[in-house]
Formats: sequence, C-alpha cells, structure tokens
Amino acid sequence: MTRTGFGEDKDPLAELRALGEARRSAERELTAGVRRARNRGMSWRLIATTLNVKARALRRRYE
Repeated sequence: MTRTGFGEDKDPLAELRALGEARRSAERELTAGVRRARNRGMSWRLIATTLNVKARALRRRYE
C-alpha cells in the first residue's frame, strides 16, 4: 500500500467535502480579488500575469 502522508486515518469523503469547500472559498476570494484589481484600474494582462494564466481566459471567466 502506498502511503501519501495525507489523512490515511480520515474518512476520504469527509476530506473531499472539506477540500471542495476550501476550493469554493478560494474561488470566491479569487473572484473578489480580481474584481478589486480591476476596480483599481489594473489591466487584465497584469492580473493574468500575476496569476500565471492567460489574459483572454481570465477575462472570459471574470468579465
């Protein structure tokens, strides 16, 4: 059996629920951060570079 060091003793479904909530929370924070950056006049390109994503994809997702 391969041991990953990640929650071997925990319920896998409980871990997945927690990870899903963490992902949703991070997405809400990211959305708010992008909105704040845009409201302060930062370009899509600058925000995309900061997040290491393509500007076109970022703009499509958050515009």
